[in-house]
Amino acid sequence: MRKRCGLAIAAIGVISLLSVSNAAAATEVGSNCAASGGVSNYTLTQLAHGPGNALPLTAPSAGIVTKWKVNSKVGAEFQQQLRVLRGSGKTFQTVAESAPGGVVMGQNTFGTQIPVQAGDRFAVFAGPTSAALYCGPTVPGDEMGVFNGNATVGSTNEYTPALNAHVALAVVIEPDVDGDGFGDETQDKCTRSAKLQTECPLIALSSFGIASRNSALVLVAGSSSAPVTVSATVTVPGKTKKGKKGKAKTLKLTGGTQTVAPGQLAQFVVSYSVPLKAALTALSPKKSLALTVTATATDATGLASSSANTLRLKGQAKPKK
Repeated sequence: MRKRCGLAIAAIGVISLLSVSNAAAATEVGSNCAASGGVSNYTLTQLAHGPGNALPLTAPSAGIVTKWKVNSKVGAEFQQQLRVLRGSGKTFQTVAESAPGGVVMGQNTFGTQIPVQAGDRFAVFAGPTSAALYCGPTVPGDEMGVFNGNATVGSTNEYTPALNAHVALAVVIEPDVDGDGFGDETQDKCTRSAKLQTECPLIALSSFGIASRNSALVLVAGSSSAPVTVSATVTVPGKTKKGKKGKAKTLKLTGGTQTVAPGQLAQFVVSYSVPLKAALTALSPKKSLALTVTATATDATGLASSSANTLRLKGQAKPKK
């Protein structure tokens, strides 16, 4: 009885959930320079970086833009929009845009959700009653591209170089490991499945079994509520029709399925089949068979968790007189 109680306590145990780390970290692209000027009804992008700028010019890899930032020293508010450009040289197609954001003096940060590809670059647009902000004059080598007008999504436009100037724009690109269109660091808490953006419902199982004469009792604990199935396999000696030793057979048994709630201990009973009982009856008590018992659960993302135990089933043959 004491042994059984101790095993039950061990089965409950401490079940911890494993966190899934992202394959890569977020990347910031552009410049955090403080804007000192602006132009109305223009789309501005950066064609080249001068020395000293620590941030990449274009997206180094595919991902999701989750934030765009504008640092301003201008004492007024301006409505701006982020644009995503794709192309080469000085000609780019606008492939996406954000919602408008009101830029005021100081550091401004706006949330968004825009998929991008490696090599994409970024622009800001401000209409006739607003201003697209830039920093200037900056270091030699900085080359800003300007387009007079609204580079709407789907349009392809050529940008005129403006030397020693920099767009006051930085964007944050997060990886998207599962390809669900959400940034893995701030928008997606379940990066191993595109089905969920909330916490991954990882299920950790703990189980053990107690063998008796005609059945095995299996106790199962789980970290999350889920249907759990218990199954078992055992290999028994084979015999020919003449009673001689034959090819071994693997028997499959079941303990059924039931929902295991977190913090509770569920009991499953694996009843021995007729062939297994016959094999045990013919086996010497000095020998045993290995019964492998497995508890399995599948979470909402389709990932299976399992816990297996091996029980020794002692032979039950009566001593010969």
